[in-house]
Amino acid sequence: MTPENTYRSFWERFFYFFPFQLVILHFKKNHLILVFWLILFGYITGNLATKYGVHYLFLYPEYLGRVSFWSYLIIGFSVGGFIMAFNIYTYIIHAYRFPFLASLSKPFYKFSVNNFIIPTLFVVTYLWMSIDFQRASEFESTSNIFIHVFGFLVGLFVFLICSFFYFFKTNKDVFKFIDRKGAEQEGAPKTLRPRIRWGESKHRVKRWRVETYMKNFGSILLARNVEHYDNETMKKVFFQNHINASIFELLLVGAFLLVSTFDEVDFFVLPAGASVILVFTLLLMLISVFLSWFRGWTLTLIVVLILGANYFSTDFAVLPIHNELYGLDYNAAPAEYNHANIRVDSDDPALQSDLDNSISILEKWKTDNSVGRDSSYKPTLVFINTSGGGLRSALWTCTSLCALDKKLQGNLLNNTVMMTGASGGMIGSAYLRDAYLHGGSRDIYSQKNVIVENIGRDLLNPVLFSIASSDLFFRYREFEYGGFDYNIDRAYKFEQQLLSNVGQNLDRPLGFYTAPEANANIPLMILTPTIINDGRRLIVSSQPMSYMCNASSQGMVKHQAETENVEFTRLFDKHQALNTRYTSLLRANATFPYILPQVSLPSEPRIDLMDAGLRDNFGFKTTFQFINSMQDWIEENTAGVLIIQVRDKGKEIHEKKKKHNLIN
Repeated sequence: MTPENTYRSFWERFFYFFPFQLVILHFKKNHLILVFWLILFGYITGNLATKYGVHYLFLYPEYLGRVSFWSYLIIGFSVGGFIMAFNIYTYIIHAYRFPFLASLSKPFYKFSVNNFIIPTLFVVTYLWMSIDFQRASEFESTSNIFIHVFGFLVGLFVFLICSFFYFFKTNKDVFKFIDRKGAEQEGAPKTLRPRIRWGESKHRVKRWRVETYMKNFGSILLARNVEHYDNETMKKVFFQNHINASIFELLLVGAFLLVSTFDEVDFFVLPAGASVILVFTLLLMLISVFLSWFRGWTLTLIVVLILGANYFSTDFAVLPIHNELYGLDYNAAPAEYNHANIRVDSDDPALQSDLDNSISILEKWKTDNSVGRDSSYKPTLVFINTSGGGLRSALWTCTSLCALDKKLQGNLLNNTVMMTGASGGMIGSAYLRDAYLHGGSRDIYSQKNVIVENIGRDLLNPVLFSIASSDLFFRYREFEYGGFDYNIDRAYKFEQQLLSNVGQNLDRPLGFYTAPEANANIPLMILTPTIINDGRRLIVSSQPMSYMCNASSQGMVKHQAETENVEFTRLFDKHQALNTRYTSLLRANATFPYILPQVSLPSEPRIDLMDAGLRDNFGFKTTFQFINSMQDWIEENTAGVLIIQVRDKGKEIHEKKKKHNLIN
């Protein structure tokens, strides 16, 4: 062989190296799987959903309330599952493009070995980012980092080894089928065997050229020419291996569904990052099973199943998708949601009664804040507004208000007349108010350590695990609360985990707070979830507040004002509104898309709720409406108004310069 031919042969074998060809295949034909990989790369590198802290779930996972060897082992185990799903998916769809695989012993194993580039790049990137995060952000010791990395690798290799053991026992190569064929195939010379090219089969797909492949991670061999093998035998090899892969996937899906039925046990609740990876793994496995069985009909079948599930979930209770407020009676006749029923005008008899009730509360507040003062003393009316922002906002609200309470010598909540806001900020506020009511002392700063530790505990693990298990399939389980049955889904998991974190005192009906608020023992609290149907705000309070929904014209201006606020207890007074579980109302006020399901209410037409932050992320609008309604009393009885704003993010003085491109 001339030097020129040797040089050409070397580069052909290098370029047509099986691992390189598989990477080219992914970018040319495997776009769906690349989307999953890109999302995962975006999560672990912090380039996707960073503002929501998603990368924390992967780089520093919690299990049973702790970051440990076991939490990283579970993440590694889930990554191993996704890698195996990636290999199976690719093998089922594209293995026939590489007919030389059928002539190899343990063809799926060798296919997976050669499909290592993208998974290895992901694992290396994850370990790099995780080690850096643990060292720079969590200040973990070198020994702890080593333990965590070791746990990840153990979980990864345990899953891969167990999977390959299954395929070693079940997969067959072409020789296993030839041996079954009888004397003609056993004794006949190869030249007499049919030489039907794979490309001439019914698939009529051009096969990909492969010159070299990896037998294992330490050996590279030349790819064998398989044109002399019978076409039908080759197809049997791939079909049999596809069936084995599909059975393996179904076994894993079944095992996971079985484990998910024990999600009430903390031991079975996976880290949130593992649940995200698990969702991707299940989707890939199910799609590859359909592809293996139904081939070209797969997309049509999936579309039909989605449309069918959507139709039946609306018209029947087979696949219930509506989430409810626990304690609210959904069996009573639906409330009429129309202009006549939600509108409050100045001649409404409830308007003055509700104003008198709130003024009575303010009078008691003034008396409590004037003890030991002369008769001319006028206290300052304090409002607390907290922003949305999930668990971060809840933690910051508790931390900052406890610090402020210390500066005020324990008088913060005693001076506060109302707390309002959105999302996580109101969860933190509700917990502080509950600690103030049940803590045994008239301050909150002395309880700061316990409060901050409790509110900062994980909430996402059970929620995301529920999404990955029951919420993606059938919500067939129920629980009883207040004499009514409700579905168990991620909303239920959220509330149960919240109560587990902060104690069971928040497990109260809305009406429980009527007396403490009426006696000015605790600040008023107003929740304002957004009504998705028309953008109105639902005013939720244990006190009657029809004046917050007054749509009458003001002053000299005569107009037919549009109703903007709807009072929850007024609209659903026949549905036991005051018996609604308070954590459910907090959840409705903090319903972020996809993380928590939107809440449906028993009205006609049905109305759905979302996060209060859609309309008023800081509670300003609610506070100003309350001040406007009580303006005369405030001017006469107080020294003024102080609004304490708690933001989970700092204000930006200078607008950030944003680079624009063709997309945004």
